[in-house]
Amino acid sequence: MRILSIDGGGIRGIIPATLLAALEEMAGRPIHALFDGLAGTSTGGIMAMGLVCPQQGGAPRSAAEIRSLYLDRGPLVFPLGGVGSIHRPKSGQEAPSGVRTQQPDDADLRTRSQHALGFQNVSNIFAPFGEHGEQGNARYSAAPLEQELRREFGTTRMSQAIKPVAVVSYDFERRKPLIFQGGGIASSHLGDPEMAVVARATSAAPTYFPGLRYPAPGGRMIHCVDGGEVTNDPSLVGYTMGRDLSEGREPVVLVSLGTGEADIPEAVDVAQIAANANWPADMAHLWQRIWGGPGSRNRSLLSTIPELTYIRVQPKLAHGAVADMDNATPENMDALRRTGEGFVAANRPLLERILQSVSA
Repeated sequence: MRILSIDGGGIRGIIPATLLAALEEMAGRPIHALFDGLAGTSTGGIMAMGLVCPQQGGAPRSAAEIRSLYLDRGPLVFPLGGVGSIHRPKSGQEAPSGVRTQQPDDADLRTRSQHALGFQNVSNIFAPFGEHGEQGNARYSAAPLEQELRREFGTTRMSQAIKPVAVVSYDFERRKPLIFQGGGIASSHLGDPEMAVVARATSAAPTYFPGLRYPAPGGRMIHCVDGGEVTNDPSLVGYTMGRDLSEGREPVVLVSLGTGEADIPEAVDVAQIAANANWPADMAHLWQRIWGGPGSRNRSLLSTIPELTYIRVQPKLAHGAVADMDNATPENMDALRRTGEGFVAANRPLLERILQSVSA
């Protein structure tokens, strides 16, 4: 039983998409033909569904096509990526405090003034620390993301996936994980939602996008937020899927793809932060350790299971790529692409091992 698991990471999804495109090219076959099931969290969940969502003509998108979507549409979803609260405008498309967003044709004088001065970006940037209208405390409106998800998935439902797929979200009010399933495996308590809805549920990262209220069967309303709140690395979900699909009668091959990680200093403590003028960078390393803790423990557990062939792939960010999940600037997206391509070039034997494992 061959399972593919893809981590969350926002725009860093460019990296696993690049790795999967290389696997498709080497194998001469699409990803859905190489694996029996897919699992994903957040951007990984969106990618997993994209790889098994039938398009016109029946076949899903290739990994290369999905990577192109990230490169082409990412800036629409993350317009403030790489933008600080105050910076000098570099072009007429920018304002003193961010990217100059498009204003409505019927905008009133107040809105036009805000647009001219960039005040709409100030309110968005500081939104994680307070309320901001319908966005709650989110930095971004969900509208551009929802538009792109609807463009990609249409009204296709989870049951229409051509292969089993599991996507992780989180019930914010009840503090419980949610696993949306389709493609031959059902999650009866969650019904059969459209893929576009599940994509919103798995990627509603707190402080980035507003949560999604999902009407479950029976009339219960579930407040969904990003699946990374419970497991950014869904490998354990993927392993469980493989065991269930095979009813425990077949060995499981689990290929787990990360979205890139930054090098973390070995010793970062409070005293060091207090004495270091560059303490924000150290805090970022600390947060990466905190958020990566559960995934690290799960990976250690999976590596001890005798009947499991477990292959974890996590490239180090290179070429100046940053870990910010919403940095969709052309420079950072190009660096993420080059990170993925560089990893492929330097790790050909690893990719060949993956193909051998899923072809056995």
